[in-house]
Amino acid sequence: MEEKRRYKAVIAGKEYTIVGKKSDQHMDAVVTILNHQLDQLIRLDGSLSKGDLAILMAVNAISDQLSKEHQIETLQAELDQLKAASSRDQRQGNDPAYPDRRMPNNFPNQSSNKQGQPSPAKRPHYQERLPLDSHPANQAGENSGQTAKTIRPNPTID
Repeated sequence: MEEKRRYKAVIAGKEYTIVGKKSDQHMDAVVTILNHQLDQLIRLDGSLSKGDLAILMAVNAISDQLSKEHQIETLQAELDQLKAASSRDQRQGNDPAYPDRRMPNNFPNQSSNKQGQPSPAKRPHYQERLPLDSHPANQAGENSGQTAKTIRPNPTID
């Protein structure tokens, strides 16, 4: 369980001791924003009493909280919709993260070979050579300077 902390804050020129579980960095940010907003209210109307300032700050804080809660609910609903759509696409084999992994009847530009049979989608052949020491497992210098085998995906059957 987290311990309660004592934090000394200067708010509107008066020192307060605040007891809570938040970090000093968090409380520093709270006090900075609070003092900034109090300064703004005082500049707008210097005749406001400390009680009026406190009420206006509370109204602002609750208004901001409600706005953030609404924003969170909206984003959560959007996230839930995206998760449902992604789950639905994965069940159908149409994962938007992997557009080239569609179900066989979804292959674009499917053509037929000389015998009239459909040809599988063509994949590129890679002839790239990678240095072995670029892999973290080989950083110790064991195979330094050597190159890896040629990387080739499965050949296309025509």
